[in-house]
Amino acid sequence: MLRPVEVEVELARGLSVASEARSAVRELLGDGASDSFVSDAVLATSELVTNALVHSDGVLALSACFDRERGWLRVEVSDSTRSLPRIPDRAPNQVGGLGLGVVAQVSSAWGSFPIERGKTVWFELLQSPVDAGDGQP
Repeated sequence: MLRPVEVEVELARGLSVASEARSAVRELLGDGASDSFVSDAVLATSELVTNALVHSDGVLALSACFDRERGWLRVEVSDSTRSLPRIPDRAPNQVGGLGLGVVAQVSSAWGSFPIERGKTVWFELLQSPVDAGDGQP
């Protein structure tokens, strides 16, 4: 029986913050997930981190847990803003504002909750049994 693996990272604000978060999630998943699962995981992670960077000040933190046996991943991004996110109504030609819609499309579930010094936004992914062999040696 494999135990879930976890990672927690305090993210330094800057141009490489999303890349740092994506790398942490890729490393966490290792060879235990399909290519499409990893792709969705890093895309959703990047969107949450970018939103936190754009809409907050202060420290950003990433925590993630991957259960290989269940094919389940949960990623949480915390920031210093108490305002909870929502998927905005968008005009067809509007630039930006797609991040949470992307997260909603690729994830199994997503949400947010207030914390003492801001909020945490999270998503979960479930790897389908059909994709479990994708990308495996």
